[in-house]
Amino acid sequence: MGSPGNTISSTHRGPAVDIAIWLCFILCALSIVAKVWTKLGRRGREYQLGNLQLDDYLLVVSLAALAAYSVTVSQQVKAGLGKRLEDVDVRDVPKYEKTEYASHFLYIAAISSANAAGVVFGLMLEPSPSSLRMLQVTMGINILWFLTSTFATAFQCATPTPWHSINGKCFDRVAFWTTIDLINALLNICLAGILCRIVGILQMSRTRYLLLILFSSRILILIPTSFKISYLFKQRTSTPYDPTSTSVDVVISSILVATTTVMATSLPFMNPVMEHLQPGWATGAVRLSVGVDQRPPVTATSSGKREGDGSYIMETRSFKVESEARTQREGA
Repeated sequence: MGSPGNTISSTHRGPAVDIAIWLCFILCALSIVAKVWTKLGRRGREYQLGNLQLDDYLLVVSLAALAAYSVTVSQQVKAGLGKRLEDVDVRDVPKYEKTEYASHFLYIAAISSANAAGVVFGLMLEPSPSSLRMLQVTMGINILWFLTSTFATAFQCATPTPWHSINGKCFDRVAFWTTIDLINALLNICLAGILCRIVGILQMSRTRYLLLILFSSRILILIPTSFKISYLFKQRTSTPYDPTSTSVDVVISSILVATTTVMATSLPFMNPVMEHLQPGWATGAVRLSVGVDQRPPVTATSSGKREGDGSYIMETRSFKVESEARTQREGA
């Protein structure tokens, strides 16, 4: 029988996974590049890495992990994902297991770094003491989530071959991934609530409602998470045992979880959105951090002094983003 090629059928769903993974990656890449690029080019024609803040670097790390995750999932498709196990070449089974094993680490890395970027930006908003404590707790939980998830994933199946998920002896991976994704969903809901609480101080109702809607978009992660958990339990009860075929829906749901997390972090903090912030909010720190300069125009006084040529200092309570500011210069 000839190869099915790129035709999608009930017994050959691999191309659907490829389409989903690369479409979602392109969307995430465009949103992150748009956010970072506007900050790199905001002063003249020279691109300076010094213009970037910690949250930008975390998003770049998330994008790199997502790119590696996309490549790994594509290799998993080539190794047999989407086919019936009986149709997969025996020589491809080890490759399938290893690429699946690697994709789990990259999935966790992409999500945790995107969550960290959201928390860091929240710290840049100069929150109240109570909101600050909540952000610090959220960051701590995110770091703990990353470490425990990575460690547990590393030993999900018996050593010395913990990637043998098909024929190896593994712990209850359905319960494990259900717990992991539920904690991630709760983290995003909490972060959305904290960010909405911080922007509640805005006096301009239109701006406030816009930001509330954008920050609340993190709760959309509940949709792909719910589908993923549903497919995980469906996979457990499916007969006959066919992991290469029944994993397709789980993988696509995982792709959507990662995409939702990354885009919910990058889109609200882009330059066009933050330009609508109330002037002077957070002493100009927020607008500076997203690449919107608030420096007043340079004017000359009768004494010859040049005023309004300063730059803002952005220093958060937990992260010092700019170490010093320039003093006002005096002209002749």
